[in-house]
Amino acid sequence: MFFTKKRKAMLASVLFAAMLLSQFSGLSWGTEKETSVAKAAYETAPMDALPVTGAALVYDASMVLSEVQMTDRTATKITLSWSYTGELSAQYYIYQYDEASDRYAAVVTTTDTTYTFTGLTSATRYYFIVCPYSELQGIQGQCSAIVSAYTKPAKVKELTVSDNKATTLNLAWKECTGAEGYRIYRALGSGSFEEVAQTTEASYSDSGLTAGKTYRYKVKAYAFDLDNVGSASDVVKTSTTPSTPSVTTKGGDQKARISWKALTGASGYYVYRYNGTEYEQVAKLEGKSNTTYIDKKLKNGTSYSYKVIAYRLYQEVEYNSDYSSVSKASVASVAATSVKAKLYKNKKAIKKSDAYKNSATMKKMWSYAKSFVLPGLSHTNVDGFASATMCPQGITFAGSYILLTAYDTSSTENSVIYVLKKSNRKLLTTVVLPNKAHLGGIAYDGTNVWVTQAYTVHSIPFSKIKAAVKSKQASYSIDAFASSCVLTHKAATLTYYKSRLWVASYNELTQGYLGAYTISDKSGSPTLTKQAIMRIPTKVQGIAFTSSGKLLLSRSCQTNSKMRGFEHVLDIYSPNLKKLSSGTITLGKRKKRLDMPTMNEEIAISGNYLYVTYESGAFSSAVQRMDRVCAFNLKKIVK
Repeated sequence: MFFTKKRKAMLASVLFAAMLLSQFSGLSWGTEKETSVAKAAYETAPMDALPVTGAALVYDASMVLSEVQMTDRTATKITLSWSYTGELSAQYYIYQYDEASDRYAAVVTTTDTTYTFTGLTSATRYYFIVCPYSELQGIQGQCSAIVSAYTKPAKVKELTVSDNKATTLNLAWKECTGAEGYRIYRALGSGSFEEVAQTTEASYSDSGLTAGKTYRYKVKAYAFDLDNVGSASDVVKTSTTPSTPSVTTKGGDQKARISWKALTGASGYYVYRYNGTEYEQVAKLEGKSNTTYIDKKLKNGTSYSYKVIAYRLYQEVEYNSDYSSVSKASVASVAATSVKAKLYKNKKAIKKSDAYKNSATMKKMWSYAKSFVLPGLSHTNVDGFASATMCPQGITFAGSYILLTAYDTSSTENSVIYVLKKSNRKLLTTVVLPNKAHLGGIAYDGTNVWVTQAYTVHSIPFSKIKAAVKSKQASYSIDAFASSCVLTHKAATLTYYKSRLWVASYNELTQGYLGAYTISDKSGSPTLTKQAIMRIPTKVQGIAFTSSGKLLLSRSCQTNSKMRGFEHVLDIYSPNLKKLSSGTITLGKRKKRLDMPTMNEEIAISGNYLYVTYESGAFSSAVQRMDRVCAFNLKKIVK
């Protein structure tokens, strides 16, 4: 049959219209817009939108495309891919819906089975149709169904963090055109990012954070579905502020102490004092653990108000906590350390006490004349601050001095060493140590004084003790120990014997340890080397060797008989130290046991007497209380 060019075009239009009608009539559309798009494809594509209509004379249903898929996309690109199953060679016409004209328009012809559209608008939906066509044969194949595809949103820009608090951070960013919402990602420190929230606003308040920590954030915009996200914003690094300090103050003699606990992430602290008009900064303390400030040169009889801020320095930005609550300190003169007996005025009063009446050892071996009052039991002047809660512990004789240790049971003041003149038992000064840790045993090796705190034995040059006495100050502070030696067992008490430091541990329920240590570098930074160690009984509070080699163990536990493990005795052993140099020592069997007033602590020998300290004077719940260092006839003790 012969067809004119005009009749060919008309026939092709009819064929293609029929083909499109057969394809689109079976589709169902979910939205009004999609229905409009389908209608546009059906009504306009066959007429003049399809360039093949002028040449396609035949419709061949065997020219079939697989489902056209979007295989990649960005904010400005969409890639479509398909496969072709027909026998005839084909090229592909791609049509894109134009919303302005409400019709599909041919945009490209390609022989590839993939095509990337560029220059698109971010966060925008597009519709496409792909049709196969054999130009050589003039045959039109079956067009694809409408492909709905959308671009990703643009990259989120101008992400900022503001109003940093201890547990919250506020994020904000520039709105992305076309974005339906945003996904927020957070990382703690250098950790991995995790999604923490989704929002439809261009801001977010992140809460439940940890104070004093660094965080990283990034944000992605999404459109059409949650997984269609744009590029992440630039990462912002920031920090929460430290927590608000909880401040306590204490007034002293022309000074006030402002204290607080170390705060996570803090780089330091600011201290403010009220001047009658406003709070002015009086100190900047650097370091997380620098948590005490002494405000000096104040006027006695005056009350001062303080506030503290914790700060964290991160990437040269300072993040400040909220102000602490106001804490007041009343500044006043502080009395000298007490030297009068807390419980018993004289010998007669002691003999009437339960401590004396219930102890055979006190009745038979105690010397009132050699005994002396425990200083500071009622009141201790600790570098201008008052303490009524000092608990006596250790004793040693060093040169012409008696040294007694004590710690503050309220953990308010630093531990101290009372320095007494040996000849008359008068208090010369109070040495204030660098910390508040439980100060226990004390010993003197001829060059250094050694004290125990937990598993650590500290050394103090004896020259510092003499300097404290020479200063004639009521109290004298030592800023640092000469050395600190950590042991393998807890150090409760110690003594010096046979050119070695002997350190014993305390345990209420199981046997303890007694180790012998050689001392190196006495005149510099002394160190200890364990030479031998042996097991000892439970509840050892004090140790001392006699000149003949007998070992005295002061053992006690608890304040009264209603408590588990209540005990207060002095045990005597004759340990075998013959193989000490080769590292072998044994305790042997107990030779003797003597009763003691309760809560007997450290012991020391001087001349013909054994001196025993007691901590019962610091505990109102204790029975058989004692406020003296009691001296006992050593010959009777070891007989």
